[in-house]
Amino acid sequence: QLKKYIEANDIEWIGREVKLGEISVNPLTFTVGVKNVEIKESKSNTNFMSFDELVVNLDAWPLLKSKISTDKITLSNLNATIIQNGTKFNFSDLLSSKEKTKTEKTENPIEFNLENLSIVNAKLRYVDTQIGSEILLDSITIKDQVFTSKDSILDADVFIHQPNSGNIDGDVSYNFKTNDYHINSQINSWQLASFKKYVTSAIRLSEFNGQIDANLHLTGNTSKDYIKSEGQITVSNFKLIDPENEPLIAVGKLFVDIKEINTEANIYDFEDILVDNTKIVFEYLPNGDNFTKWLVIEEGTGLEETSVTGKKNTSNYYVSPFEMLSTYVYDMTKEYIFKSYTANKIEFSNFNFRFYDYTLEDAFHMDLEQVSIKAQNIKPENNYANFIINGKMNKTALLKGEVSVSRQGVENMEVDLSVKGLFLNRFSPYGREYTAHRFVEGISTFSNKSSIKDSYLKSENKLHVESIVMSEKNKTKTGSTLPMRLAVSLLKDVNGNVDLDIPVEGPINDPEYKFGKVIWKVVKNIFTKVVTSPVKSLSKIFKTDEKDLKNIYFDNGQLRLSPKEKKPLDAIASVLNKKSDLVINLTYLYNEDYELDAIALKSAKLSYLKQSDVIVDNNKPLEKQAFDLSTTDVGFLEYLKKITPNFDETISIPENARKLIGIEKLKLELENVVAKQKELVKTYLLEEKAITESRFQITDGSNTEIALNQTRPKFEVKFDVAE
Repeated sequence: QLKKYIEANDIEWIGREVKLGEISVNPLTFTVGVKNVEIKESKSNTNFMSFDELVVNLDAWPLLKSKISTDKITLSNLNATIIQNGTKFNFSDLLSSKEKTKTEKTENPIEFNLENLSIVNAKLRYVDTQIGSEILLDSITIKDQVFTSKDSILDADVFIHQPNSGNIDGDVSYNFKTNDYHINSQINSWQLASFKKYVTSAIRLSEFNGQIDANLHLTGNTSKDYIKSEGQITVSNFKLIDPENEPLIAVGKLFVDIKEINTEANIYDFEDILVDNTKIVFEYLPNGDNFTKWLVIEEGTGLEETSVTGKKNTSNYYVSPFEMLSTYVYDMTKEYIFKSYTANKIEFSNFNFRFYDYTLEDAFHMDLEQVSIKAQNIKPENNYANFIINGKMNKTALLKGEVSVSRQGVENMEVDLSVKGLFLNRFSPYGREYTAHRFVEGISTFSNKSSIKDSYLKSENKLHVESIVMSEKNKTKTGSTLPMRLAVSLLKDVNGNVDLDIPVEGPINDPEYKFGKVIWKVVKNIFTKVVTSPVKSLSKIFKTDEKDLKNIYFDNGQLRLSPKEKKPLDAIASVLNKKSDLVINLTYLYNEDYELDAIALKSAKLSYLKQSDVIVDNNKPLEKQAFDLSTTDVGFLEYLKKITPNFDETISIPENARKLIGIEKLKLELENVVAKQKELVKTYLLEEKAITESRFQITDGSNTEIALNQTRPKFEVKFDVAE
């Protein structure tokens, strides 16, 4: 009759259909048993929960005093399904009906004393309909020795198992009056794959794997926002694999030994934090990167218009992955957490980072391997946490340094890093992209010393490159128009090395400030300055007079080299001998009128000095004496008037000398002088300085307007690189 009565009133009582297999009552032992129970979902024939048997052993005498007391309660083979849809559950209707009963005041609440409570071999299926997740748990056992109305404390041993995988074994204590809880748990081989749907609700993945092993003690309060914890957590074989089965992140092992975490007191005290064998792959793509391309973007978030939707990123600058990481760390640590932590040791070992850039005309990739990051004895009294970094880049380069982070957060930190032995040809794609030239050869050393004070960065960057060789100019859509090969050649020192000082500063909390972009801007300015003033750079390198590398001056009509011409020629030859990739163009400039006057005067003066009655210095060349003879010398003027037909007092002395010699003869002589001066320079470079003819070129610029301003002949020097 009891079975029929319950089944007849189930809808009225709980809004659900209940089916009972068998009810047994033993009045002698005060034992009540129920078998094969099914409770349906609200307004559905689907099972909400079922169990094979519930056995309750009652104490008789307390019942006479309106008290409930049991010796034993056992629930066997419970099988339940919990379905969540947003903030509602498939048992929410039961809670609401329970809330209604709470409003009815009970003057004399029932006292109870329940002993030996057991739930044996239970199964639970949890479904989140919004996420599409389903988690299965089996072999669940919960045991509590005593639960009374006096203390309202549930203190139970709990065992939970994942099908074919890990388990959780521990004890839970919950105070229904104060909402305080205590949890001691031993987690063994718990598989993270069951939580895949929660992760893929934010980013699409083909695999989300890993397992957790832990020994944790947790305390807290469900009505207050704090938690206390201690123990150890190990995450092993963690993997994120994208939908194309390409790896994104893998971590061999993460171990965290928690001495004390107390969010209420802002305490984060660790013994050891160890991360081993981490692998990250980061790819820049024309439309974003290999992480953002798989993000699940919801409508109305404003992210639909970003590059992750497939629209090409038209920016000519991409933030480096290191900047992205540093920005993330900055955002994560600039608040309170960094100010309060302590740790015996933090260590990343065998950290590997592979970076690809497919936004360039030529694909680029870089490997950061076997990196270790260590910090020890991080204590509250230490203002800075010091991290020692070592590793390899692209197999050959050694990365080492130290980063000191203030407890005030990453707004205050010191950085001292260096990379030695990095082959530049791996960076040829960037060379072509930004300079229109590839790096053919070169081994570089880069050092960075940075200081951040109150979010303001001051950074000293030094780049040393040995044996650098750049290709000829390549076709490129974005490359600089600067003559980069010339710039590099001009920057080389006497040993063929390039040394650049690259100062950078700015506010790190300014979203418009990009460290990599500023560095490139500084480097570009250095190159621009060098190629627009090559002689200045060369004169500094070779410690020579800047004037000697600009021009080679001759005297009007000069037919022999003197020390004053040899001095600049020697300086130029020294540069060419020590910079094998440089060539020069010598542009010959002269003013025809000045030269014709000089030749005419020289001829007239020689004729004057050859007279028998003119006293000359037999120890000095006659041409030198003619050059030194003043044009206004009285004897010479008298001689010129005497031998010049139709001497004209109204015109200049040089013009009268021209009349004396004759214009046709003067022009022939001028051709000889021009050819001779060119020959003198060419012969000196070839024979005296062993400069091959392919290294220099003499061109005539005297038909240009600039030649009109020359008072004496000169060779204008222009440095370039050999193609």
